Amino acid sequence: MKSFIILCAISVGIVASANPLIRFLGEDNKCKATGPTCLSCSERVTCIKEGDNYIEINKQTCPTGSTCLAGSCISIANPGCDYTNLDFPCQYQGAYPHPGDWTKYVFCVKEETGTYTAYVQNCEDGAAYDPLTTYCNKDVKNINPSTFPVQPCVSESQLPEALEGNPTIYMYCAPYSADNKILYPFLRACPKGGIYQNGECQINLKITN
Repeated sequence: MKSFIILCAISVGIVASANPLIRFLGEDNKCKATGPTCLSCSERVTCIKEGDNYIEINKQTCPTGSTCLAGSCISIANPGCDYTNLDFPCQYQGAYPHPGDWTKYVFCVKEETGTYTAYVQNCEDGAAYDPLTTYCNKDVKNINPSTFPVQPCVSESQLPEALEGNPTIYMYCAPYSADNKILYPFLRACPKGGIYQNGECQINLKITN
């Protein structure tokens, strides 16, 4: 009688995927790296490597009122799930980061009627939007998957605050609409390139002779 010993190398730990902005499993719904990951906005799973293959264990559904972010169920704002499918509400003309997606940005254009229209643009593959330069000059591989272009809202704003990364834009958190009470980060640019500071847009106009 022969005895066979099967050595199974199991590696557990968080390993960055090729694109850290991909928070869910690939289109083939297969694990690509070890550690916890999100199956969807409402499901998480742990990926384990056995030899050359990955298996999925400990599949869980997030509790009501929570969503999955970077492999964990959270009960605070999750821009990748909460903001992605909402229309961007333009407050003023200019270029803005997309609140839920590094790989997108928004142009707000003033129409003849006086209203503003949002035009959502996509960065090239592998690139992410930089709100300071207003170009897609960031590498998505260098971005933490649990961070977003705009600070998530955790409570209603008493006073607007400058956008991290570009102080010419200020943001305030308020319910998205009368029908949708989710807190949303409304963005507005200071006119004439002004800087938002101490509760006001400070505009410095240089006068040349």
